[in-house]
Amino acid sequence: VFLTNPFRQIVYCNQPFRKMVRPELQEGIFGLRPGEVLGCVHAHEMDGGCGCARSCRHCGAALAILKSLQGEELCKECHLQITDGKSLRSLDLQILSRPFWIDDELYSLNTAFDISHERKVFAQNRTFLHNMINAAGGMEALLEMLQSEDNKDEVPLSKLHQCTLSMLHEVLCQYDSVAAE
Repeated sequence: VFLTNPFRQIVYCNQPFRKMVRPELQEGIFGLRPGEVLGCVHAHEMDGGCGCARSCRHCGAALAILKSLQGEELCKECHLQITDGKSLRSLDLQILSRPFWIDDELYSLNTAFDISHERKVFAQNRTFLHNMINAAGGMEALLEMLQSEDNKDEVPLSKLHQCTLSMLHEVLCQYDSVAAE
């Protein structure tokens, strides 16, 4: 959870959010914007900082925070490329931003959920289903060839066997992946 002022600067954050912050900024979070403390690669592309680069127009966090500062609640996904200065990695967040009034001043109250794991599982499942559709389509085409009257003497059983093994391999890999999760 983090609270931003009308300039999108963090004025409060809880301990779980603080743990997501780049280590060198642990004590200097306040006054910075979310992308700056999380290490977003686009946060320093422009002088204005986080939220000012061309890519920020599509950032779910920036859009949700801006909408809440206009008085509306919004939930968006945010896909960040973050760096610690040494390595680059992805961080997928779901940001729920709500308007929050303190002494007649509008703030944005934000809840960030790390959904990286869910996005990874979704991508794995999509790849699995794509591979299964391809294998099943190949098997269906080969079976159709077997049944055709034109192909009585040219039975492609080795290709059908290969498609079946491919499909079985995909199912076993998915089974192992789900078991590991």
